[in-house]
Amino acid sequence: MAILLREEGVAQFIDNVGSFSDISTEPMLSNLLVQLVNGLADACALFLVASGLSLIFGVTRIVNFAHGSLYMLGVYVAYSLTSRFGTSVAGFWASLAGAALLVGAIGAAIEMSVLRRIYRAPELFHLLATFALVLIIRDAALWLWGPDDLFGPRAPHLEGAVQMLGHALPAYDLALIVIGPLVLLALWYALTRTRWGTLVRAASADREMLGALGVNQAWLFTGVFFVGAMLAGLGGALQVPRMSANLSLDIETIGNAFVVVVVGGMGSIPGAFVAALLIAEIKAMCIGIGHVSIIGVDFSLSKFTLAAEFVVMAVVLVLRPWGLFGRAQTIARSAAPADQPLRPATRAMKIAGAVVVIALALAPLAADAFPYMPVLFVEIMIAVLFAASLHFIMGPGGMHSFGHAAYFGLGAYGAALFLKVFALPMEAALVLGPLIAGIGTIVFGWFCVRLSGVYLAMLTLAFAQIVWSVVFQWDAVTGGSNGILGIWPSPWLSSPVAFYYLTLAFALIGVWLLRRMLFSPLGLAMRAGRDSPLRAEAIGVNVARVQWAAFVAAALVCGLAGSLYAFSKGNISPEAISVGRSVDGLVMVLLGGIQTLAGPIVGASVFTWLQDAVARQTDYWQALLGAAILVLVIAFPQGIAGFVRERFFGGGAMTLLSIAHLSKSFDGVHAVDDVSFELQSGQLLALIGPNGAGKSTCFNMINGQLKPTAGTIRFDGHDIAGMRPRDIWRRGVGRTFQIAATFNSMTVLENVQMALLSRERRVYTLFGRVASWKEDEALALLDLVGMATHARRSCAVLAYGDVKRVELAIALANHPKLLLMDEPTAGMAPQERNELMALTARLAKERNIGVLFTEHSMDVVFSHADKLIVLARGRLIAQGDAEAIRNDARVREVYLGTGASFSPRVGAST
Repeated sequence: MAILLREEGVAQFIDNVGSFSDISTEPMLSNLLVQLVNGLADACALFLVASGLSLIFGVTRIVNFAHGSLYMLGVYVAYSLTSRFGTSVAGFWASLAGAALLVGAIGAAIEMSVLRRIYRAPELFHLLATFALVLIIRDAALWLWGPDDLFGPRAPHLEGAVQMLGHALPAYDLALIVIGPLVLLALWYALTRTRWGTLVRAASADREMLGALGVNQAWLFTGVFFVGAMLAGLGGALQVPRMSANLSLDIETIGNAFVVVVVGGMGSIPGAFVAALLIAEIKAMCIGIGHVSIIGVDFSLSKFTLAAEFVVMAVVLVLRPWGLFGRAQTIARSAAPADQPLRPATRAMKIAGAVVVIALALAPLAADAFPYMPVLFVEIMIAVLFAASLHFIMGPGGMHSFGHAAYFGLGAYGAALFLKVFALPMEAALVLGPLIAGIGTIVFGWFCVRLSGVYLAMLTLAFAQIVWSVVFQWDAVTGGSNGILGIWPSPWLSSPVAFYYLTLAFALIGVWLLRRMLFSPLGLAMRAGRDSPLRAEAIGVNVARVQWAAFVAAALVCGLAGSLYAFSKGNISPEAISVGRSVDGLVMVLLGGIQTLAGPIVGASVFTWLQDAVARQTDYWQALLGAAILVLVIAFPQGIAGFVRERFFGGGAMTLLSIAHLSKSFDGVHAVDDVSFELQSGQLLALIGPNGAGKSTCFNMINGQLKPTAGTIRFDGHDIAGMRPRDIWRRGVGRTFQIAATFNSMTVLENVQMALLSRERRVYTLFGRVASWKEDEALALLDLVGMATHARRSCAVLAYGDVKRVELAIALANHPKLLLMDEPTAGMAPQERNELMALTARLAKERNIGVLFTEHSMDVVFSHADKLIVLARGRLIAQGDAEAIRNDARVREVYLGTGASFSPRVGAST
C-alpha cells in the first residue's frame, strides 16, 4: 500500500514564500533572524516527538513506527478538548495536558495488549506490528473526526504578535520556545535524579539484568511507553493553534522524528534536542535566504526544505556513524536465532514450483470469467520482484533498508525517460530502465555499506527522500508532482493478457537470478559478512565491497519491477518513491518471513491480495488490513512461510521451548519468580546458580511434576504447563534426574526396553516375551552411551556414573525433541563427564535435540553449553555465552561471592 506524504502542500507553501535575491542586505538579514526564531518554535515540536521515540527505543529496543500516529492523535484530541474547554487560559492549557495524558494512556494500552507479546521477536518484526497500528489508528481517526482538516482555537492571551526587527512574531511561538527547554530539563531531572530514571538508564544499558534488581520489567516498559507516548501527544497538542489536524500527520511526523533521533544518536535525549534545533534552524535558514545565485546559476533554497533534514542526516551518518551523541548499539541477548543454512531445492520443492508456474501460465484462460484477474496478478508479480530484491539484502545480506523504493522509482522513471526523452522503443526502455537504479545504488550503496543496523536503514531512507525531492521538483525532466504520462506498452503487449505473460517471464527470471546468486560465491560471502564481519574480514573477505555488490544486484531487480510498473500503469509519479512504498516492501518481506527464500514471494502475494480484497469492502479498509497484519504477526512470529516450514517440514534451528514469566510459590516463598527464556532446537542451554536458586523447580515444572503458579511453558508450539509427566514425555520430552532414577530390580537392558515398550504403548500387553522385544534397538542405545557391555547386569550394582549413562539411554528411547538433564555428570570422573557431555552435544546437533541441563562442574558448563542462564533466589539475573557470564560482575557476586571469578579449568560447585 502506498501511503502518500503530503509534501505537495509544503511545496506550494514554499513556492509562495518568494525570492529574497533582489532585496537589500539589511531586510534580508532581519528576515533571516525572524525565520531562525520561528525555527526554534518548530524545534520544540520536533524535540518532543523525537524524545519520546528515543526513550522508547532506548529501553524496549522497539522502532515504534506508530509514534507519528500518537502525535497525530495528540493534535486531534487537543482540537476536540480545546474547542469545548479552551476559551479560558486554564481550560486551554488543561485541555493540552489532558490530551497528552490521554495519548500516553493509549500508548500504554498498546504496549500491554500488542507489543508485550512480541518483545522477544526480531526487532524488525516490531516495525511490522507498529505499522499495522498506524493503519488502525489512521482509520480510527477518520471514523471519529472525518476526512477534513480541522482548525483549533488560538491560545487565549497569546493570539497576538510581538514585533522583532520590523517583523511580527506570533506570541504563541515564543511560548513554544520556552516550553521545549523546560521539557528537556524535566526529562533530565527524571532520568538522573529519580529511581524511575535509574531503572530506565539500567534498562537502556542491559534490560536483561533488571530482574536482579527486583524490578518488574513489564511495568517498567509500560511506564516508559506511557511517558514516550505522552511526549508525542504533548508535541501534537501544542501544535493545535499553529496547524490543522489532518490524517497525513502520522507518516510525515514519524519520518521527521526518525531523522532527529538518528542524527542526535539513538537513545540520547540531549542528542534529540540538539538535532531538532539543528534541523529546524537549517530549514528556517533555507526559507529565510530564499533564492541564491552561484556562478550565474539560480538555486531555490526554499525548495531544499523538502529534503533538508534527510541531507543533514546523510551527512551526519557519513561523518559520525552513530549520530552526534550516539554510540554503537549493543547486541540484544534475545536476538533471533541464526538463519538455517541455505540448501538447494529438493525434488518435492521443484515439483511444487513447477506446479505453481504451470498454474500461473494457465491462469489467463479464466480471464473471460474474471477480467480483473490479469491486472491483479501483474500487480502481485511486480510486488514479488520488489519484495524479493529487498529480501536479498535484508535476509542473506543482513542490511536493513527503509528506502528501497528509491530503486523502484529510479527504474520506473528511467524506463519513462528512455521512452519519452530518448524516443527508444518500449522494449529497449523496459530493459534499460533498471540501469538507472543500478547507477543510483552504486553511489548510495558506497555510503550505506559503511553503516549497520538502524543507522544503515535510516541512511537508505535519507537517500530515498533525496531522490523523491529531486523528482518532485525537477519539472522540466520528471514532470514534478504531475509525473510522466502516456507510458504505454508496444501494440503487441497492449492487451492485459499479453502484458501478464511478459511480467510473468520477467518475474520468474528475476526471482531465479536472485536465488542463483544466493548459492554463488557472492551469496556465501554475503552470509559470512552478515553472520560475522570480523571473521569474514580475517579470512580475506572485503565485506563492504561484497555488500556493495549485493546492493547493486538488488537494485537492478528492483528497478526491473519499477520499469514493469510504469508500463503497467501508463504513467509514473513521485508516489513510486514515497516512504509508503518502502514500508510496503518491508511489510511484504516480514509478513512472509525474512528467514525463508519463499518468504518475500508469499508475503508480497498475500499483502497485495489482502490490500485489493479489503479495499473493495469498506472505506475503513486500512484498519481491516492493519488488523489482519497484526493477527498474522502474533500468530506467525516467523512469517507465514517460516511458520509453514517449521510446522510441516521441521529441521534447522527453531524455538523449541519458550518459558514466559514462569513462577512457583510454596507457602508464599517464591522458589521461581518471573523467569523467561527460550531454547532452540539443537542448542545446549545450561541453567546454573547457587543452591536454592530454583533450577530443579524449573525442571519439575517443565516436566510436569509441579504446576506453575504463574507463567507459560510452550514446547514445540503447544502450552504444556500443568500437563502430566507421561503426557509431556509422549510429546517428545526426555528427562534425567538430579538423583539418578532407574529400575533397580531390572537389568540395564530391561530398563531401556521398558522405555521402548512405553513408547509403543505396549505396557498393557498380557502375553509375549519381553526378552527379545526391541532388543537390538535397546542395545544400540546402550552402546551409544557406552553401557552395552553392562546390558545383563542389574542396575542396583552399577556405579553412580554408570547409572547416569543408563538414564541417558532411557531418555533417548522416545526420540525426544527436548532433553532435560538435571546434573547429568554428578558422580563421574572428570574424563567420564566430559565424554558424556561431548556425546550429548554431538547428539543434539545430529538429531536436532534441544538440551536444557544443570551442572555442578563449571568446566563442563563452559566447555559444552552454547548458552548459559543464571538463577539466583528464583530470579533470572543473566544469560549469554560463556565469556559473557564469566565476566559478569553480578553473577560473580551472587554466585561465587564478591571478587571471585569463574575459571574453565577449575571445577566449582553449585
